[in-house]
Amino acid sequence: LIGETVVDAITLGSQGVVSAEVLADARQLAVIDFEDSRRCEGLSGGQAQRVSLARAYYRALTHNTPILIADEPTSALDSDTELRVIDGLREFAGRGYTVVIASHRPAVIAAADHAIEVTA
Repeated sequence: LIGETVVDAITLGSQGVVSAEVLADARQLAVIDFEDSRRCEGLSGGQAQRVSLARAYYRALTHNTPILIADEPTSALDSDTELRVIDGLREFAGRGYTVVIASHRPAVIAAADHAIEVTA
């Protein structure tokens, strides 16, 4: 992750004032249940993964980007946290955004509205 703290990493690339409301929304969707002031260098793999997802949400919300693409967004998460993150992805899609996910995780595939299997 780039950024000294969690909030720095989530809002990376933001031009101007950071929206506290959008930041809170992105944190909730990505299940960020740890302090914004926490340093990025000490995060676990699953925490870093959720911070990256929160950054994608933050950018989509602040730039009104209609599509969010994620590659294995739950691969480092325990099953309970994975289900909470999937709920956030479904909520985001329910707001009218298109969410495209590449994943091998059964819970992610089961939550998809449409699935395309790619084989070698």
